[in-house]
Amino acid sequence: RAREYAVLRAAFAAGCERFGFRLVHYAVLNDHLHMLVEGSGREALVRGLQGLLIRVAKALNKLWGRKGSVFGERYHDRVLK
Repeated sequence: RAREYAVLRAAFAAGCERFGFRLVHYAVLNDHLHMLVEGSGREALVRGLQGLLIRVAKALNKLWGRKGSVFGERYHDRVLK
């Protein structure tokens, strides 16, 4: 929906480039997100993605007027060369 998409875009814009982490591209699908991200190292990548997902969850919970987990499971990663 438009409100949720606007919240996602704002969260992505605020957290897209921090501490050696960068969100390069994203796709919002019906029940999950696809993100292409870069990191200066493994720790920067993990921490940056954690921070971004926390930012998204807090924003969506605020919009929905609720608390708790937004994402049912941890992210799955695949290293591209």
